[in-house]
Amino acid sequence: MSESQCNKKTRPSCLIAISDPVMLAVIGKMFKYQNFKVTMVQNGFQVFNIIKNTIPSVKQMFDLVLLDLNMPIMNGHDACKSIESMFGDQNVF
Repeated sequence: MSESQCNKKTRPSCLIAISDPVMLAVIGKMFKYQNFKVTMVQNGFQVFNIIKNTIPSVKQMFDLVLLDLNMPIMNGHDACKSIESMFGDQNVF
């Protein structure tokens, strides 16, 4: 690996789940303004599916997962518990 490749800074990425579309847009723009790569969804079940479909590369895919606690279908707390149970003893969060 060349020195330029080692020094190349990659953009941080985040997965944001908020049920309110206005708040989702505002918070998404805040993170984009800070140069994050942003993925936005509106419920915890969508978060669970994204994480499930990116195993084992989920740690490389997202630096931050931001969950609303009061979402329809699956809230943030239940999404967290489901993701933790999927990974067993591995350190996910």
